[in-house]
Amino acid sequence: MIILKNGHTITMSRYYSPLKEYSKYKRPKLFYRFVNIFIRKVIGRSDVVWLFEKFDEPSVYVCNHTRTYAPLAMELNFGVKTRPWVNAYMLTYRNCVKLLYHKIAFDLKPRFLIKTLAYILSPLIALYFRSLEPIPVYHDKRLKTTFLKTSQTLEEGIDIIIYPEKNIVSPNKFVNDMQTGFVNLARHYYDSTGRLVNFYPVYCCKDLKKILVGKPIQYDPEINIKEQREIIGNYLTDAINDLGASLPEHKVYLNKAYPPEINRYNF
Repeated sequence: MIILKNGHTITMSRYYSPLKEYSKYKRPKLFYRFVNIFIRKVIGRSDVVWLFEKFDEPSVYVCNHTRTYAPLAMELNFGVKTRPWVNAYMLTYRNCVKLLYHKIAFDLKPRFLIKTLAYILSPLIALYFRSLEPIPVYHDKRLKTTFLKTSQTLEEGIDIIIYPEKNIVSPNKFVNDMQTGFVNLARHYYDSTGRLVNFYPVYCCKDLKKILVGKPIQYDPEINIKEQREIIGNYLTDAINDLGASLPEHKVYLNKAYPPEINRYNF
């Protein structure tokens, strides 16, 4: 709402924006819908199986990444209104080029061709990811923006999807070990609203075109947040592995381990 000098007020619509505090205009969905039609033809449909009843409480779905497959399959098939956590570098052209070249396609060759493709595809990729209305994940002091937008999203009644697998060599068969910093979102949300967040394990199987949703674990404000990160992270890792093991034999697509030199890139 804006108050004019004559005392009159103007009510302005505010729409969610991943890159700004808010947007004055609702983003058109034509590009998003067109790209999704193409993606669906490429990856096909997946069946979503709920193995546990969904609580009527704020929910965060923690899913294996299956390289590039799971985020796309979840967006097209999950059927629950959500906003995904997305690396903020995916949302702007120049940063998207860096992320594609140095991390996502780090092992592809020839490198000069990969770099050319990164420059060509990045505008479309960044535009598509912005159309998802994601929550940008920062790796610097702007991390507070990530948690603020997450809390605002949950207060709107919209759930969150997170893909927290590490790019490391993992002893697990179906999911890599997780980065557990995402658990902090539950503390931020509890501090601002007094409500508790449920974390659901989700296993996305590319080979069998299945998405399994398991029993959630709830944030406990009585337990120290450092201990909570370990408890919740271990539970979700084990639960996703159990979901994967419950399916018939299938090919597993784990995130590739980064070589040591890539760790110098803080994005």
